Formats: sequence, C-alpha cells, structure tokens
Amino acid sequence: MDKDREADMNSTPGNILTQLLKAVRLSRLLEIDYSDGRGRASTRRVQPLALTFYPHGQILGAYCLLREDFRQFRIDRIVSARETGENFGPSAPDLVRRYRRRIAHDAPPEPLRFSGSLDWGTCEPSGPLGAG
Repeated sequence: MDKDREADMNSTPGNILTQLLKAVRLSRLLEIDYSDGRGRASTRRVQPLALTFYPHGQILGAYCLLREDFRQFRIDRIVSARETGENFGPSAPDLVRRYRRRIAHDAPPEPLRFSGSLDWGTCEPSGPLGAG
C-alpha cells in the first residue's frame, strides 16, 4: 500500500475505516452517524456493500434502511459507526450486484481528458486481450 493512501486511511476518525472494511467483508449491519455536505447530522442503519477509493476521497456504498435505497456515504463525513450485531449475509451478493448496476446506470458520462498528443498509430493493445 502506498504511503499517501495509508496516511489518508489512518486519518479517518476513530479508525472508522477498519470498522467499515470488516462490516463489508462480513456482511454486518451498521448504524452510522453521518454529517451531510450542509452539516446536517443523521443516524442511518446501513447494509455496507463496498468501499471505493478515489484520489479525492473514499466512499462507502450501502443500502440505507431509512431511505430504502442505495446510498453513497463519504467516509470523511461518517462521525461514528457501530455494529448492530445483525448480519444480512444471504442477500449480500444480490445487493452488491444491484448496487453495482445502479451505480453504473446513474453515473454521468465523464469526458476523457488527455495530456499531450495521442497517436493511434502507436497505440498497442494491452491487458487480458492484448499482447502486453
């Protein structure tokens, strides 16, 4: 793990990130205290499904029992997290699939930006289908 990402993870208050990782891995229901972008506090019971790491921050993807829908919570706005002692295990794989479909469907298209020039004549395939 690179040192910058490790520093970001360790700066999460109360080591909340460790709790979130454990809850995602073990399909444990959480109660979180959350502060939205306007500073309004709320308590949510969530089924944590995924943690996503972006250059600008981390997101908890979860099914919110209060809103009865999928939500994304910025980890830096989670004030505290508590395990409820409940599991949501058998439904977890289906919830994760539904969450991923929803996120893919709702995501606005983002323009691709390139720095420098791109010469298609020099591009070579890579990855599982390419040579490199």
